[in-house]
Amino acid sequence: MTDLKLPDPTEWNHVVSNKFPENWAVYDVKGKRKKKLVLNATGPGGLADAIKKLEDDKIQFFGFRVTGLDKKGGVTSVRSKFCKVCWIGPQVGSMGKASVTVIMGRAMDFFDRCHLGFQVVGDIDELSEERIEKKLRSSGGAHQVERYDFTNAEAPGANSTPSSERRSSPKASKAKPAPEPEPEPEPEPEPE
Repeated sequence: MTDLKLPDPTEWNHVVSNKFPENWAVYDVKGKRKKKLVLNATGPGGLADAIKKLEDDKIQFFGFRVTGLDKKGGVTSVRSKFCKVCWIGPQVGSMGKASVTVIMGRAMDFFDRCHLGFQVVGDIDELSEERIEKKLRSSGGAHQVERYDFTNAEAPGANSTPSSERRSSPKASKAKPAPEPEPEPEPEPEPE
């Protein structure tokens, strides 16, 4: 049995939900003997923002949304695709690389509902939009979307309030809105 402690799935569930703007989540592998996945960051910025969180000396797992767009006859079809990646930074030693084989299955299973999964060992170019689009298209079947949006600007939930803002202080969230002032009475018309 794999000894990998998994994190709370809330942040990943936000990524795959249409109700939240977050569209990526990056998790670090922590621990020497007893390993665990720990949330590094999540956000609404798309693949490019997720890649900024990857570190050369770490083993990280991350998942992200890609929005497939198809416009036909004035109707736009929006389809979300989810990808999961095991990132092994170029400065990770051989023992670290070897340890991935023990935790890989369990870690990748954490990212449920994904259409595509792959491992990248130190070559950040493997995470280019062009290469990922090629992988998505080769696994996509007969009907292909016109284009993929890696920023997810047109994805369902893209304009929702980020969960980090929804988790503001309890006092602020319980505050009632100020009542609207009553309108001034109309002046009486003057007799002629």
